[in-house]
Amino acid sequence: MKSYIHLINQGFNNCTSRWWRYGLVLSLICLTAAVIYSNTFDAPFVFDDQHTIQQNAKIRDMRNFYTPDVLRSPRPLVDFTFALNYHFGKLRVFGYHLVNLFIHIANGVLVFFLSRIMFRKLSGADNPNSYLAALFAALIFIAHPLQTQAVTYVAQRYTAMAAFFYLGSVLSYIIARDARFAGKQVACCGFFMVTLTCGLMAFLSKQNSASLPMAILLVEYAIYDQTWQGWKNKIGFILTGVLLCGLFYAYNIGLFRHDIQFGTFLEDVSEAARETKQVSRWHYLCSQFNVISIYIRLLFIPMQQNLDYQYDFKNGFFDGATAYLFVFLVGIFVAAWRNRNKRPVLFVGILWFFITLSVESSIFPIKDALFEHRLYLPMFGFSLIVSYSIFLGLSAHRFWVYGVSVTIVMSLAVATYQRNEIWKNAVFLWSDVVRKAPSNYRGITNLAYALEQDGKTETAISYYDRAIQLKPDYYFALSNKGALLGRMGKADDAIKLLQKALFYKSDYPLALNNLGVALASQKKEKEAIKYFLQAVQYRPGYMDANLNLAVAYANTGEYENAVQQYSNAINIDPDTPILHHRIGVLLHTLQRYAQAIDHYAESIRLDPQNDEVYLSMGNSQLADNRLNDAVDSYEKAVQKNPMFIEAHTNMGVAYMRSGDNKQAEKKFREVLKINSSSVEALANLGAVLYSQGRLNESMQSLVTALKLRPNSEELRANMAKIIQQSQHPQKTEKPPEN
Repeated sequence: MKSYIHLINQGFNNCTSRWWRYGLVLSLICLTAAVIYSNTFDAPFVFDDQHTIQQNAKIRDMRNFYTPDVLRSPRPLVDFTFALNYHFGKLRVFGYHLVNLFIHIANGVLVFFLSRIMFRKLSGADNPNSYLAALFAALIFIAHPLQTQAVTYVAQRYTAMAAFFYLGSVLSYIIARDARFAGKQVACCGFFMVTLTCGLMAFLSKQNSASLPMAILLVEYAIYDQTWQGWKNKIGFILTGVLLCGLFYAYNIGLFRHDIQFGTFLEDVSEAARETKQVSRWHYLCSQFNVISIYIRLLFIPMQQNLDYQYDFKNGFFDGATAYLFVFLVGIFVAAWRNRNKRPVLFVGILWFFITLSVESSIFPIKDALFEHRLYLPMFGFSLIVSYSIFLGLSAHRFWVYGVSVTIVMSLAVATYQRNEIWKNAVFLWSDVVRKAPSNYRGITNLAYALEQDGKTETAISYYDRAIQLKPDYYFALSNKGALLGRMGKADDAIKLLQKALFYKSDYPLALNNLGVALASQKKEKEAIKYFLQAVQYRPGYMDANLNLAVAYANTGEYENAVQQYSNAINIDPDTPILHHRIGVLLHTLQRYAQAIDHYAESIRLDPQNDEVYLSMGNSQLADNRLNDAVDSYEKAVQKNPMFIEAHTNMGVAYMRSGDNKQAEKKFREVLKINSSSVEALANLGAVLYSQGRLNESMQSLVTALKLRPNSEELRANMAKIIQQSQHPQKTEKPPEN
């Protein structure tokens, strides 16, 4: 057995082609990732995916990303990839998951190369085990179940893409430094530019990349220069870099959009460096001593994972075990520092872990203390530590090295695959959250919403009630339950709940929109319009509110305002065919037929199979006296739906207006074969027959129509004209078509 293992190792390290080895590494990384994430491609959008993707108006139009101002928006680079996904696949989840997986694989490859460099440079020689150790580190990074929240959870592409550019920046920096030592100045300058570019891209993906300069300084210290004199000479470069990073950060968050005053500028910076005011910086930091300890436990023992921990903030340094955990973390840091020369890989791994957590787990308050996706980038440090420990600790027993390595990777892979099974269904996912955290009112509310989407309304209501009982002022649960009651026809109860939600959060767009819907269902459109307008004001680009506002305006006869709201909706999402159809109908009502026809044409381009749009286009063309075009449109409508009575009837009217009574008669008789009780077909057939002088047949058709619609004054008037014509043949006035 030992000789067999020796042959495998020797064959791997003495392979004549370096590219063969790299190809094998890439294949193993790709295969591992593809297998363990193979069950995620139909996982639905959940949680933040709703506002990040499903309701994000920005990603629905690529033109939003073609202006310099996009650099001032948060995370524009990842939003651009979401826009590409939407452009090519709309809201089909497969494409979003596929891109996330590709990014994860790319990060695994970067981890391999960085690990390879770390093991080679920090061990002082080209260690023959460095390839296998680096591969093991990369597979830990790929296969660890904690990574699911940054891969399977679509919205956390922000985290994965930021990590890609972050790792790429560090790798480019190392290559640039090596090129400088080798005297390759052009390559050195080129890779320094790549380092800078990747750093900017990382920051434009997610702001936790602000820790990148510290990571680069860690690499510089660990690999290249630990001398005091060397660092003294670098002070100028370091301060310049920090200043430039700070200025770019200030620009990105929009601090230069107004006149700068020193006092208010510092206040603006302070406000920008916090996501929430619900917790002080000190209490957030104390909470993070606990959270980081939980992260460490999850890295080594990834059990009881949860999408939403809803971790409570600590009230101070001596709240719970905070002080002890602080000592524990300081001990880890001290141990790393003391081993910086003896075991530099462990030193780099531990400090990488703390540095890459430093933005989200320090003094910058975030409303959620703990999320697993925040470990995505720190996972590289953990992978280094585990791989180095196993290959160093068991170096004398290669069989055990390979056995333990394979066992760890396979165990992590199985755990990841099983964890991904929970993500395949929103009800399963949120049931898992609630089972592990029964008092998590946010998880309970999301479970209620998932059940509601699954058609289990009564069960959903019971969970909404449970969430409201746990947190009576939770406006999200109040709004969702109110909306559900409104759809169930209980408008009065819905209005009470929605008003209560707005009492706790008056600027909550969903509650404002839902309240408008409830009021509109009671025919109180004027009141509803007020709330729809507020919803659009607080959330520009809120599609549902725009559409509801358009319908409310149309119902109150304010057609111009309705057209404006549909135009706003089309600006948000120009590729939705029903929007073009609806605005076309309104424009037809306003007798703006040419504009209506243009929108119908766009709707048909987007969805050529909708027979209703062909009918509407034909109606506008008929009203605009474009009779041949109208006939063509009606013909296409009946091709899509041969039983489409209204299209057949209106085509007959178009023929009749163009003077082709033969074709008109044929069409009306075709309608009567489909539905012998069609009053419109009978009346129009009577008009055609009358115009041909076939008075008896015309009268017979009109009498049949009048029996079906006895209160029609128009039919009686037409019959009177026929009677008059039969008594006075010299008069030839044609009854109007119906």
